Amino acid sequence: MLPDFAWTVHIQSSLRNTKEDVEFTINTGIFTDTLFGTFYDWERPKFPLEVYSVLRLRVSALKNMPDAWYRLTPTTDIEKLKRQLQNDIENVILPHFAQFQTIEDVIKEMERREEQGEYECPHFLTILYQAHGDQDAAQKRMKKIYSECKLDSQKEFTRELAQRLRLDVE
Repeated sequence: MLPDFAWTVHIQSSLRNTKEDVEFTINTGIFTDTLFGTFYDWERPKFPLEVYSVLRLRVSALKNMPDAWYRLTPTTDIEKLKRQLQNDIENVILPHFAQFQTIEDVIKEMERREEQGEYECPHFLTILYQAHGDQDAAQKRMKKIYSECKLDSQKEFTRELAQRLRLDVE
């Protein structure tokens, strides 16, 4: 846990798992409570969850490889699997998290990813701007998002969120 956010990890098991064949992967994220009571209109969970995080990435994406899962079967070399997991945690996941020491680091990475066309929910960055003191950026972004909404339901949600954040959409 850092002052404004937490690093999150989720070990996701495959829906196709059987007693003899288990697959799982590791998902990461950056959890911030500022999304609760604004985007998520409910209280934050007592424990930070990856599913409610920003900058969510699977370990395979951090390794720049196709979606890969760890596999455990009766013939799996357990020591090899342990080494692979330890390597991925120490040399991929923890260095990834180490780049996020401040909320500004998180915001910069969200901006960088968006510039590269890797989108998350567009409202997350708006909320972080507003919550961390950049009212002008939040206002400008909210108007832009609203103008790009194609569906009435998107416009309605964006309008409601803007009201909660005390921002204008038009």
